Amino acid sequence: MIVRKTTRVLTLVLFCLLAFGAMAWAEEPAKGDKKGPAEPDFGFTVGGGFLGASDIGSGSGSASVSRFDTELKAWKFSLGYDHDAYSWDRKEELPFGNGVHDPWSDLKTLSLKFNHGGRLSDSWGYFMAAGVSSSYESELGPAAYSAMAGGRYRLSPKSSLTLGLGGSYHELESAVLPMVGFNYNASGGEGDGTGWYFSVGFPHTHVGYKANEWLGFRATFLADHGLYKLADANPIAAEGYVKQTGYGTGAFVDLTPSDNISVSIGAYYMFAREWELFDRHEASLGSYDVDNALGGRLEVSFSF
Repeated sequence: MIVRKTTRVLTLVLFCLLAFGAMAWAEEPAKGDKKGPAEPDFGFTVGGGFLGASDIGSGSGSASVSRFDTELKAWKFSLGYDHDAYSWDRKEELPFGNGVHDPWSDLKTLSLKFNHGGRLSDSWGYFMAAGVSSSYESELGPAAYSAMAGGRYRLSPKSSLTLGLGGSYHELESAVLPMVGFNYNASGGEGDGTGWYFSVGFPHTHVGYKANEWLGFRATFLADHGLYKLADANPIAAEGYVKQTGYGTGAFVDLTPSDNISVSIGAYYMFAREWELFDRHEASLGSYDVDNALGGRLEVSFSF
């Protein structure tokens, strides 16, 4: 077994799985709090998008990606499914594979998460989160486990500081890491639902502006990570793994036509990307730089 502690990749594994939900719980008013809306009991999100063709390594072999994802929320739990479909070009120029077969066609992630948070006083709040997921090509891969807990201190009526600690375990890597974030107008806008808001942290930072109660604009920076178990019959690393890391920036338009429906559409740009392959014994077969790429995304959410 290979264990790599406190690396950049482990930070991505831990926080990409849990930080968003945990920080949201830390910032949202408790159910029934007169200072803000109650958290909905049920929700459903469906999204899709694409990432343009990118050369891999020093050759001209490339891959593009189409994505579909969905998440079902019930009370404090959420069940998610992501599906990335790959299209390959000039396979004979890729730095891995046999030049004939696709290295892989589909990569998927199935996840279950729990989030809970509340207020301890007018100034202090808390959150806790846990999750389990499996990322794979064909057969379900080894589970990845994550947990996080922390607190939120309200610096002013509009700003707050979030501090926490989290841990993540996968048979390829594990970590225990701190979390810190600063939020301004985290619920999005002033009392009339308009104005600026932002959240600064890792792996996700965003700044936005709500023009009115149904129209908003948002710019984001994020870190991306994927660690997938390859199929038993995979042509390049049977029963092995592929690890994908990178960073991205994006610009989105957020529409809220009703209290129960929200739509987000925009474009993003991925950069500083890297793929690493492992064999069935978890030994590295090599890492490869992946060119920057432009993508787009559409997401629709329903809450009840």
